[in-house]
Amino acid sequence: MCASSPRSVWNRPGWLKPKPGRRALGYHTEPSRWSREGDRVDLQAVGRGQEFVLDVREYPEAFDWVRQLVVG
Repeated sequence: MCASSPRSVWNRPGWLKPKPGRRALGYHTEPSRWSREGDRVDLQAVGRGQEFVLDVREYPEAFDWVRQLVVG
């Protein structure tokens, strides 16, 4: 996301984009919300709130990503 992008556009790691056989981030099943940007994805987030859920059993990549965010 660049500085001029709305706050509802999130730039996240490419592994987060749903693939066949893996459920999408809660409330974000619509493919048009996701766009690839190299090894990252832009996500047009819905305005529902904070209850977006990701099943990390289907996205094991999330563990290393969260570890890097927390530990640095």
